[in-house]
Amino acid sequence: MNKFINELEKLGYKVDHRILFAGHYGVPQMRFRTIFIAIHASNIEIEFPEPLYDAKAVTNFTGAKELCLEVLPLFAPSLKSQTNVWDAISDMPEITSGEKK
Repeated sequence: MNKFINELEKLGYKVDHRILFAGHYGVPQMRFRTIFIAIHASNIEIEFPEPLYDAKAVTNFTGAKELCLEVLPLFAPSLKSQTNVWDAISDMPEITSGEKK
């Protein structure tokens, strides 16, 4: 990962990364994702998005507790409910087994 960041910085990019919980952003997964942002302008601050969904993370690796953003009860009412798979795919057209489109 450091080599990746160093190479981008050599090309003039400002780089930052975070490990974000996918459920906080409307993805129906209980996984963490490493997100890199690289900006080719050093005067712009890199900002990561705040959670939009009140999803609960279940962690199972060392250091994961520190990565979880705790949504305070004060802010929870402004967040959307956690997305599930049905929410994500229920509006897709039905297909039958073996059908090609």
